[in-house]
Amino acid sequence: MIDNKRNIDNVEKSFFKYIIPSIISTMLGGLYIVVDGFFVGNSMGDTGLTAINLVYPIGTLIMATAVMLGMGGSVIMSVYLGEGNIEGFNKAKVNTFISLILASIILTIVLLLLKNKLIYLLGARDIIFKYADSYITTIILGGALQILSFGSMPIIRNAGKTIHAMSFMGVGLITNIILDYLFLMVFRLEMFGAALATIIAQGLVALISIYYLFIRKKYRVKIKLSDFDLSMTKRAIQIGLSPFGLVMAPSLIVIFNNLQCLKYGGNIGASAYSVINYIYGSIIYLFEGVAEGCQPMISYFKGAGKNELMRKVLKRGILFALVLALIIMSIVLSLKNNLGLLFGASEETNKIISFGLTIISISFILQPIVRLGTAYFYSSGESKYSSFLTYIDPLFVSPLCILILPIFFNLSGIWIAIPTAQFILIILFILIFYNTNLRYDNIIKNTVYENK
Repeated sequence: MIDNKRNIDNVEKSFFKYIIPSIISTMLGGLYIVVDGFFVGNSMGDTGLTAINLVYPIGTLIMATAVMLGMGGSVIMSVYLGEGNIEGFNKAKVNTFISLILASIILTIVLLLLKNKLIYLLGARDIIFKYADSYITTIILGGALQILSFGSMPIIRNAGKTIHAMSFMGVGLITNIILDYLFLMVFRLEMFGAALATIIAQGLVALISIYYLFIRKKYRVKIKLSDFDLSMTKRAIQIGLSPFGLVMAPSLIVIFNNLQCLKYGGNIGASAYSVINYIYGSIIYLFEGVAEGCQPMISYFKGAGKNELMRKVLKRGILFALVLALIIMSIVLSLKNNLGLLFGASEETNKIISFGLTIISISFILQPIVRLGTAYFYSSGESKYSSFLTYIDPLFVSPLCILILPIFFNLSGIWIAIPTAQFILIILFILIFYNTNLRYDNIIKNTVYENK
């Protein structure tokens, strides 16, 4: 048996091997929508920005479904690997892939049937409805490619191939940028072109991932529908509910913010929020990358029964994420006066964006603590706590802040609501730690001192 000191040394060596590629891979995935917004804004202006942001939650639902199944299946894979059960590892990999295919079919049909009602409920009207429909219809039709693309990334990372996962997403993003330029700036395909570029790029990533995971001789595994294990899929969904919520929660909050921006700031307010959301959303993906990078290590040590090493990964993850957050906050504040113009926003919209980013940037140092704590819970099988932290935000805390604060501060109240909600979640997070029987209840307090 490997002794504890050697395991600690392995954590020190493996931490950045998992974290850095995971951050880059997750960030690259999140940048798809940002890239679309950049080219749409510069080719179509405020109207295009508003349209693409209003239907942002529908696209995120597709991504969140992929992450739920991919991450849930990957946790099971890592636990099997920690136990030394290679047969179980391969079975979980195949079952996850089949689950992704079935989810693709079901979700595509459901969203196509409901899309017009959803677009209307999200606040799109007149020309904005037309643009939003053009974009999201194409995204839905290519949803299977997106689900296979995003769902494959956790599988590849949990197989220890973090650099490969990062590289695949990088290829997709570069393809998306090139196609966005061609379709929007050269051929003037407008919203359809932006969506088509995304689908083609993610389709390429899906094909590469499938070849790498199942066709390449070294990892070749037979995929048969008869091998599908519904009980394993249910278990993966249970584990993946928290990752699903972590991806989907910002989009649920986006819905409330969009409606309030339209109410208190009109189309200009909604356009300003679209740019703010691109920036804030992409930064959240960085913290999600830290969490996903920690997940394979935490799940592996869970299977190996190394609880002390699980907590060590969490502590290092929180500290790293906080340092990263401070750096990002400094960069955003130094560039805030020009970011709106970069996305093709008008001067009036850019002023609102600059002011909003000043307030929202406070959230950058609050987000990582809850993100890492939630990831720790689902990675170690404590889905009850992770689900609570995940869903209380979009279902209660954020909506309450978004509805109440604008009454007193108008449009500015929407920006204030974002860090206020995060602060409330921090309090809830600390209370959970101090009121459970888990031995890591002092993890937040000890993090700084143990790493000095």
